[in-house]
Amino acid sequence: FEPNAALLDSFTGLGELTQVVSRDPIETHRLDDIDTAAGTDLLKLDVQGAELMIIENATKTLADTLVVETEAEFVQLYENQPLFAEVDQELRRQGFVFHLFLGFAGRTFKPMLIANDPARALSQVLWTEAVYVRDFMALEKLSEKQLLKMAIILHEAYNSCDLVHLCLQARDAKTGD
Repeated sequence: FEPNAALLDSFTGLGELTQVVSRDPIETHRLDDIDTAAGTDLLKLDVQGAELMIIENATKTLADTLVVETEAEFVQLYENQPLFAEVDQELRRQGFVFHLFLGFAGRTFKPMLIANDPARALSQVLWTEAVYVRDFMALEKLSEKQLLKMAIILHEAYNSCDLVHLCLQARDAKTGD
């Protein structure tokens, strides 16, 4: 997606960072067309506005994925890009539920600058990292191994101790441990 120059130029330090300097065609492949025999437990997406396109074309890959971390924008930083709400709806359609945001990023509107830091935001939120998990109200559908993997990912990557506990309880219920 091309940068949305009109919007980006409204914010301190963004328009200057997103100048198109060249266009180079590249060959891409859908995740579902890549051999992932070992499976995908955690999928991390940060592809400058193309997250929804990838999610929509990775239904086979996502069928066994336990956790998705994706960048999501609240305004169109890129021309015609889907926004957070659309990404959220598609992930929910594929059996995920929202878990947490990993902070929020923004900038000040020009010409304001706070503490001489162009990356410092004041009020306008522009993007975030959003974490989705398999539906925690249906953990019984996951295998013992999946529950353990999900618990490890959530503990190590996100410090989500309460959801880790829920996953381990569901595993224990399956194993009798």
